[in-house]
Amino acid sequence: MKILTTTKLLLIASATALLMASAAQANNTRTGDMEVTAQVRGTCLINSVGDMPFGLLDYRASEAPADATAVVQLRCVNNINYHLYADMGARGNRTLEGDGHTLAYELYTDSGYSTVLGTDTTGGTISGSGAGMGIPNMIERTIYGRILGADINALANSLADEVSLSDTVVVTLEFN
Repeated sequence: MKILTTTKLLLIASATALLMASAAQANNTRTGDMEVTAQVRGTCLINSVGDMPFGLLDYRASEAPADATAVVQLRCVNNINYHLYADMGARGNRTLEGDGHTLAYELYTDSGYSTVLGTDTTGGTISGSGAGMGIPNMIERTIYGRILGADINALANSLADEVSLSDTVVVTLEFN
């Protein structure tokens, strides 16, 4: 029979104590699952909204309207649908104003001036689908403006001098 030495006994006792401590610690440990989530959506950006200069408007014998355009540059991720619309301007009625004078105008979605540009998605909008966010995929959409010749003539008849008129319109890009 072999006799265990004191050193060997100490080693066995230490190892046993260590195993028991590890088991006790393991019994006091709990785990749980953590769900990691993210939401990613497509997007659109307005790169620029051009001005709409009607220029110098003179009395019109034929009462022909004055037309102008503005270009909106935008980008949308592939296949995301977008809608452009505009508010009614600073005075709430699409009217140019300056030096106490006013001149009504209207905005349209098409070059035939048949569909008024709405103030939200329930009215006439300029709509389309995105082609990608890269600069080569820039989309240019045109907003058409018109001032009736009769309105130009009525104002021109009341002026002794040239008057500058302006308005500010907010263009909105909605996408889904």
